[in-house]
Amino acid sequence: MKKSVYSLVLDDGVVEAVDRLAAEQGSSRSALMNRILAEYFSLATPEKRMRTIFDQLEKMVEREEAFQLQLHPSDAMLSIRSVLHYRYKPTIRYCIELYPQAGAAMGELRVSLRSQSPPLLEALGCFFRLWAALEQEAVAPYLPGGRVRCVIEDGRFTRVLLLPAEGSPSHRQLGRAIAGYVQMLDSLLKLYFYHLEDGEAVRRIQKAYAAYLERGMVLI
Repeated sequence: MKKSVYSLVLDDGVVEAVDRLAAEQGSSRSALMNRILAEYFSLATPEKRMRTIFDQLEKMVEREEAFQLQLHPSDAMLSIRSVLHYRYKPTIRYCIELYPQAGAAMGELRVSLRSQSPPLLEALGCFFRLWAALEQEAVAPYLPGGRVRCVIEDGRFTRVLLLPAEGSPSHRQLGRAIAGYVQMLDSLLKLYFYHLEDGEAVRRIQKAYAAYLERGMVLI
C-alpha cells in the first residue's frame, strides 16, 4: 500500500495519548495512527497483515513448551528459540521476517545455530541438505517458479516463504501455515539428531516428512 506525507491539525491531548500508546507498543506515532485509522475504516495494511500472521505464530509458541518467543523492535520480524537435544544442548533460533510489500514471496525464515563445534555444524548442514532435497522433490512443483528458494551456510539455513501458487489463503491461514512449517522443521530436526548415532536418521526423516505431507498443509 502506497504511503504519502500528510499534514494534520490535532489536539495536543490526542497527540500525547497517541505517543503514550505508541511508546507502550514500541511503535512510531505515524505507524500507530495509520493502524488505528486503517482498522476504523476496515482497510488492509501491511502492518495488519504481518500482525495477523504473527498472532498465529505466537499462539503456536504458547501451545509448544519447546519454544520460547523473542520479539524484535521491528514489526516485521519475530524470533522463536528451541533447544536442540545434543550434548551441551545448543539453541536453535528461528527468525521469521515478513516483507512489507509481499509479492510472490511474502517473507523468509532464517534458522541459525551459534556453535564452534565442527561435528555439530557438519551434522546440521547434512540435515539442511536433506531437508532441501525433500522439499525440492515434494513441494517445489506446487510453488511459484517450481522451485524452493533456500540457502545453506555453516550453521544457517535461509528459506524464502512463498505465497501458494493456487488459491487465496487468508492472512490467518498463512500464519498457521508458517507456524506449522516451523513446528515441522523443528520436530524433524530434533528427530534427526536423536537418530544421528544409530544410522536411522535419514530414513526416519524421510518417513516423518512424508507423513506430514499426507496430513495436508498449505505449501509456502
